[in-house]
Amino acid sequence: MNIVELGEKWTRGLSSGGKILLILTLLTMTAFAQSNSGSIIGTVSDPAGAVIGGAKITVTNNATKEVKEITAGGGGEFTVTNLEPGIYSVQVESAGFKTLLYSTVTVETNARVPVDATFTEVSGTGSNVVTITDESAPLVESETSSRGD
Repeated sequence: MNIVELGEKWTRGLSSGGKILLILTLLTMTAFAQSNSGSIIGTVSDPAGAVIGGAKITVTNNATKEVKEITAGGGGEFTVTNLEPGIYSVQVESAGFKTLLYSTVTVETNARVPVDATFTEVSGTGSNVVTITDESAPLVESETSSRGD
């Protein structure tokens, strides 16, 4: 039995409208399964490891300068979705701490890139920005077993 015969057998009792609806549903499911975007996830915490809710997260695409801003949840968690593949800067701000700036976070297709932001310094004199370069940023996405290929 070939695929055409199998399709005719499964749809024999459906009207023409039902067949069209079935085809559209299958095409929509296929479209949703194919995504060209990734996301950045993480948790914000203080130097003692306590989570910080309400921190401001600003994600900027380094090439296009597109900006997305969100606020960390009560448990310090955040997720920035629908990011096109590329290199991003992630800025994390919370009152009383020096701003953290992750300058080169690479987002790939279907990847969930972890950026766990731990404030190390209390805001005070001098520069109020701590810049974290790619040498110290996480290199492995450990949240899922998805390979993204």
